[in-house]
Amino acid sequence: MGKIFLHCEDCEKVLGKPFKKVHEWLDEFAKKYPPPLYLETHRRFRHHDKGIQEVIKKWGYYAGQAAKLHIIRDNQFYVYFDINKIREDDIEELYKKALGFCDGPK
Repeated sequence: MGKIFLHCEDCEKVLGKPFKKVHEWLDEFAKKYPPPLYLETHRRFRHHDKGIQEVIKKWGYYAGQAAKLHIIRDNQFYVYFDINKIREDDIEELYKKALGFCDGPK
């Protein structure tokens, strides 16, 4: 799991804004299910397509892009990327790869 500041830095580099509220919302259940103890249980709640749609409803299209970057970062051990080379056009393909490693509705 990436730290909130890493998610914000990724979004600053790729989208020009940190989208901190999006990252806090996506990881809200990590407080109830801390990753070291529950591995990645918290991701089942919002780290999937339905969670992305909810983000878009709440904060708009670019917030949805930020949420996808969040999921990409959280799966950095499975999906190779160089954050300094990612463009907005690359997000969808990387997101689809990362989504395959999430345990939740697709």
